[in-house]
Amino acid sequence: MAWTRFVVLPLVNVVSSTAEVPCAGLPFHCVPGGQPVPCRPASAFNWPAILELLRSDEAAAVLGASPALLSEVLAAADGAAGGAPCDVAAAAEAKTRLATLQAGGTWLAPRQRRGLVPPPLGAVQPGGWLNETLQRSAEGLAGRLFEFYPPVVDSNFVGGRSSYSSLHEDFPYALNGLVALAAAAGQQRVTALCDEAIERLLAASSGGWLGPDDWPSLVEEPEEAMAERFGQLSGSLWARFPALQALVQYGEWRAKVPGDRGCRAFLAAEAFVLELGRRLDEGRLRLVAWSSARWPELLWALQALRRAKGPRALCGAPAPDGLALRRLAWLARLQGYDWHRWFSNETFPKQALSREEFSLYSHGVNNAVALKFAALWSKEMGDATAEASLFAWRQLQQHHGVASGAFGADEHLAGREPHRGTELCVVVESMRSLEEAYAAMPDRPELADGLEVLAFNALPAAVSDDNWAHQYLTQSNAAYAGIESVEGAEDDEGPRMSKTFGNVGLDATVYGLSPNFPCCTVNFAQGWGKFVALGLWLFEDGGRDLGLSETPILLSAAFAPSVIAVPAPVGGQVELSTAYPFNPEAGGVYKGQSICEPLSDFVLEEDHDAELLD
Repeated sequence: MAWTRFVVLPLVNVVSSTAEVPCAGLPFHCVPGGQPVPCRPASAFNWPAILELLRSDEAAAVLGASPALLSEVLAAADGAAGGAPCDVAAAAEAKTRLATLQAGGTWLAPRQRRGLVPPPLGAVQPGGWLNETLQRSAEGLAGRLFEFYPPVVDSNFVGGRSSYSSLHEDFPYALNGLVALAAAAGQQRVTALCDEAIERLLAASSGGWLGPDDWPSLVEEPEEAMAERFGQLSGSLWARFPALQALVQYGEWRAKVPGDRGCRAFLAAEAFVLELGRRLDEGRLRLVAWSSARWPELLWALQALRRAKGPRALCGAPAPDGLALRRLAWLARLQGYDWHRWFSNETFPKQALSREEFSLYSHGVNNAVALKFAALWSKEMGDATAEASLFAWRQLQQHHGVASGAFGADEHLAGREPHRGTELCVVVESMRSLEEAYAAMPDRPELADGLEVLAFNALPAAVSDDNWAHQYLTQSNAAYAGIESVEGAEDDEGPRMSKTFGNVGLDATVYGLSPNFPCCTVNFAQGWGKFVALGLWLFEDGGRDLGLSETPILLSAAFAPSVIAVPAPVGGQVELSTAYPFNPEAGGVYKGQSICEPLSDFVLEEDHDAELLD
């Protein structure tokens, strides 16, 4: 077996590319009040996405197949007259390119490229201290929610009567974490809970839709009433995204033969995205508010369905409808928030925001989710696109970074002051985004370093030793972690801790079952499970999908004890033994067994002293 040391490319300073982004410097405007607070750039049109589509080789095919996409582009081209100069200039280019396409533009197959991806769920198992951590998590709150917690056990997302918000995110959030935790922990009890939860979701879904199907048809309600309902119901669309991710990963993990639960989960995921595309094209809904802000979550699932060769073969499923999946990816890009512009130097906030400046753009968890937007989009448009995710991470660290490795966001971006808080959801969603960003940019070790710092500092600090209690907000400088008393105090007396934070209650720093708001209760479970599944190892099969037969690559990403069952065509397994990070000087030993095909590069992080054993 051949091993060679990976040579890390020189780190190039990344600068904001806003000079190439139409209207990049325009300020964002928000309208206070409402549920949720609407906030868009001063330009009403997502010009970076629109022009990116019109400049692409597949514009004619995608626009021809999607009335919703064509409507978005035409509305922008026609609606910018009399707007800002950048609007007028961008609209002129859009009209020119539309005319060219109408005159006979053709579609070329989208570029394909070799790229590192995580192995299938279940291929990586934790070892040493990391396995002990996963077992505690499985025996704690993360592994027990489906046994007792009403918003999950009796969730109205699967026909029950309980929910903590109109977004219906409780069951989807919890399931998304449980699937990864069950695969990593290997406990029969947790796996059984996961199987039962998947079955409940499948039973509560019909016609390709996931969860309750409340969308009215276009002919059943007057336009005014329908418009109001669309706004409310489209806002809850995003809860389907974590449910969709859970189904995709469950199918990847559990599909064995046609008709089994794993195959039914995989096919249900594919049926949902096709139904979603149909409804978007019919104008029955659109991405707004939370679904618009978190469009990278949908994009991840679309890409996972495209590359899921294993479950597709095991389940006897036909090849994916590539054009349908790609036009839905473009719809998500166009109807989604313009994160490229938000993270630009001209727009991004350099300090803590006042409450009057809060919006869904400044929301901490939305920023954490958005970090992966460019890394994922690079799989559609080429490697260089990914650099915007690195730039976004640097912006957050430079202007809002805190000692734990996270960024200050006590609901909204909060600056670098150590007394400000970081939401637990921000920590686990940042970890997920960095996992994707490093896979897209393996020559940027600061992304893997950032993932390690979050996993080994920020996440443990927010959760009790027995994994039964957690904080909603964690402070770098925390003098008190408890429920703040207001007895005998006037509202204007202070300073008070809850007044220091952006937008939380009196119990935000207490360790408990559900402090402040339940979102972190149901969402934090994904942290350790997905760190094992998606953050430790990355693989590239030698370009087999592109008709190549080059030597596969295995990359050891975040450094923690684990073993990977190496995917085909290599086979066998590689184990990493290490005491890191508990001994900062600790190296590691990599041991390969039964490797069937050479690996040209066994990629190591430069700053770890590792030994390779055949």
